[in-house]
Amino acid sequence: MQIIDARCSACGHNTNLRIGGSMAGYMEFLWWPVSCPQCRAVTDANVRARPLSCDVCKSSDVIEMHNARLCAGDGKYETIMCFERRLTDSRYKCPACDAFELRFGKTSRFID
Repeated sequence: MQIIDARCSACGHNTNLRIGGSMAGYMEFLWWPVSCPQCRAVTDANVRARPLSCDVCKSSDVIEMHNARLCAGDGKYETIMCFERRLTDSRYKCPACDAFELRFGKTSRFID
């Protein structure tokens, strides 16, 4: 599992997120960024669990961040990948302020 950061240059929303899973448990636990309109945050969720839910407020009204509706489409390079999920260097829609100024970056930190 790796830690990535999400930062919005418009409102200053900033958070660290988990992505991936362990070699032993990736079929049950696979963490990926989601946008939660209920608590207006970017958080991580276990995308192997159904219903998919926000790790902060537990709402099931979340959207995985690689969804085309949340991406400005101006990215050129894939920067974060996890199985079939991909994020680019594009600007994403920030749930805190609704501006397309959220970007994801690697922190190069791995956890067990």
